[in-house]
Amino acid sequence: MFAVYVDSCKTWHPPCDELMTPYLFGKYCLLERVSVGGMAEVFRAKPLNAPDFNGYLALKRILPHLAEDDEFIMMFVDEAKLTVQLVHPNIVKIYELGMFQGSYYILMEYIAGKDLLTLQKRVRKRKDVIGIARSVYIAHEMARGLHHAHTAVDANGVPLNIIHRDVSPQNVLVDYLGNIKVIDFGIAKAAVQSTRTQVGVLKGKMGYMSPEQVMGLPLDRRSDVFAIGTVLWEMLTNRRLFNAENEFETMQLVRSAQVSAPSSENPEIPPDLDALVLRALTANRDERFQSAEELANALGAWLSVNPCGAEDLSTWMREVFAEDLDEELSKRDEFAKIQTPDDIRRLSASESVSLLNGDDDETADKTQIWEGDLPTPGVDPLEFAAQHTVVQAGGFDIDAYLAEQRGQSAPPKFQNGGAPMGYPAGAPMGHQSLDVGFQSEGTRPGFGIPLQPAPKRGLTAPMYATLGIFVVLLIVTGALAFKHFGPSHSATGAVLVTAHPPTAQVRLNGAPFACTIPCRIENLGFGKHLVEVVEDGFEPVSRTLEISSSAVIPFDVVLVESGPKTGRVKVAFPDDIEVRVFVDGVSRRREELEPAFDLPVGPHLIEVVAPGFKPFIDIVEVKAEPLELDAAMTPVGFDMTIQAEVDSVVRFDGERLGTVPVQLRLDPYTIHDLEVSRNSKKDSRWQSRLALPQIASKLLFVNFEQKKTSLREKDFGWLTVSTGDDWFSVWVDGIDTGIITPIDATKRVPIEKGERVVSLRRGHEQHDITVDVRGGETTFLRENFTFEWK
Repeated sequence: MFAVYVDSCKTWHPPCDELMTPYLFGKYCLLERVSVGGMAEVFRAKPLNAPDFNGYLALKRILPHLAEDDEFIMMFVDEAKLTVQLVHPNIVKIYELGMFQGSYYILMEYIAGKDLLTLQKRVRKRKDVIGIARSVYIAHEMARGLHHAHTAVDANGVPLNIIHRDVSPQNVLVDYLGNIKVIDFGIAKAAVQSTRTQVGVLKGKMGYMSPEQVMGLPLDRRSDVFAIGTVLWEMLTNRRLFNAENEFETMQLVRSAQVSAPSSENPEIPPDLDALVLRALTANRDERFQSAEELANALGAWLSVNPCGAEDLSTWMREVFAEDLDEELSKRDEFAKIQTPDDIRRLSASESVSLLNGDDDETADKTQIWEGDLPTPGVDPLEFAAQHTVVQAGGFDIDAYLAEQRGQSAPPKFQNGGAPMGYPAGAPMGHQSLDVGFQSEGTRPGFGIPLQPAPKRGLTAPMYATLGIFVVLLIVTGALAFKHFGPSHSATGAVLVTAHPPTAQVRLNGAPFACTIPCRIENLGFGKHLVEVVEDGFEPVSRTLEISSSAVIPFDVVLVESGPKTGRVKVAFPDDIEVRVFVDGVSRRREELEPAFDLPVGPHLIEVVAPGFKPFIDIVEVKAEPLELDAAMTPVGFDMTIQAEVDSVVRFDGERLGTVPVQLRLDPYTIHDLEVSRNSKKDSRWQSRLALPQIASKLLFVNFEQKKTSLREKDFGWLTVSTGDDWFSVWVDGIDTGIITPIDATKRVPIEKGERVVSLRRGHEQHDITVDVRGGETTFLRENFTFEWK
């Protein structure tokens, strides 16, 4: 039986570890929630009034608390519009982008299996491994799918330039037939996005980013190649590759990308596979595989000698998750009983208030799935759903799905009987190609939905306020598509143009087209037509649309205001210091930058440096509005507080400063002499010398019992650094010294002896060099680094 819906989850969220009461959501029934994250939840679903449909779909829905977040809604819509153009066996297929009663959803292929993270956890619990050949096969299929995404083009042949940016175990699915699917293009970077990542904002999982991604550099497809390499390394070793106590430390690990061969953790891994993995994980992307296809070819060549494929992976999956498959068969028996809204009423009536009859009960808000008006008694819920659902582009075509299944043979059986979850009884085992895609005709009136023209009434005021202009445009598009829906046998089609602002003008094939927004262009002959939307003060938008049927093609446009291409920047320089100024890494004369100067709109690096002062560094976003910066300069040095027992006296560099606590200003170019005593007795005196890295400590508490730890002058060496023509900031063991290169012999820096990591940083660049500082000696660090602002 289905479990009673309880209060343990928020409004209408089913318990995460139990079967939920089935719910009606538009023309679909939500059977169970299969996953939930911080932004969306995914349900197993099936269409109603479709007795021949024995399979499942996945319905991804925005969580209620994000329904008012316009930026997230746009990202959600971007994901659907982007992924629907990716048709490949290794990428989950999207069927429908819709909105039901204010809730946005994506309808997609349901995958019968587990994500890669679950696989790793299961084998770790079993004290087992996925297996070397199986791991390589999974990575090979991932690379094939991502290469398709990287090289995908739109209907007009224009490259989409997709980069996934979040390739991780959670976003790779392995089904029970041994097939691999890459999912979740929610933060993918593409040329067609409505949303853009802000400068300085990192999106993705830190441990699976590439070095260039954590440094905020421009990304290309090689970033995803690095992520595939990370996932493969972890599958081969069953260990995390980049994992620290906090995100900052993890970011540093990724940034340096000092990766050991996987054979160091798993001795069974052969040298040729070691070399392949390490090439994918090279920090310098020019030395990596230059595309996912190149990586897939290399993995495929390895698999040709060490065979493994879907059949082997399927057998292993069914053995590892045997109990899960048994549980699935029990679920399928219950789900098969649900075909109509009456079935939902029957299953729900004894456990919770009936949502379908619109009962007004005090517990209704705990199980409410409908938002807004409820269907009144006597009204068919499916008819109500049809009139309260907007599908932006097409919809799931069940007739095409069933037609595809009818000409195919029965599948092989599992050992425990039945088909794996997500596959219809009698369907072939293998990739299920539901080749229906996004159509252009609005919601289909299929499988028993008596579709009628939408009532001529607008959305409620709360919905307008919540979802904004984008939703209004979406609803207008859908409503008009419903109104004009109907088959036509003529060789003409139509385009429905909606735009913001609604005063925009439409041009057809280069000539003005007389109409007002929303604008319906009818009787367009089959073939390609150029549609343009223009308005004074806004950037024009044009698209070539191909008319191939009588369907109405929606063309939704939100025009972006055109503005100046440059912005004005004013920097307040210090009056009493002679400084050098760099803009995007290029030296500029101070005189040409005062009182203000122009820069192209976008991110820029402003640097002001002077000897003896910490550099002023700022990455700014130049916009149309004037930007003012105060280039305040701080002298190089460190502040430290000396603390000890009460009444202890401090002497610093031979000068008596008084009793504790005492504030000191420490010069990094000097070895300082510190003496602390609590009385006149000789054995109550603590004395030591201080230099980098100790002087970076903000507080020094003197313990008179630890005299042996005090440092002498012979415990220090000196450092000089040269980086060629370009300057860099000098960090020692992660400490910003405030000093810039060059550091010559006349101004050498004392450092406690031992192995030190010297980091040379500027902009997004960082060069880490390990040096052995010897007491009483000078270490000369000579490198020739050329800085480039990208």
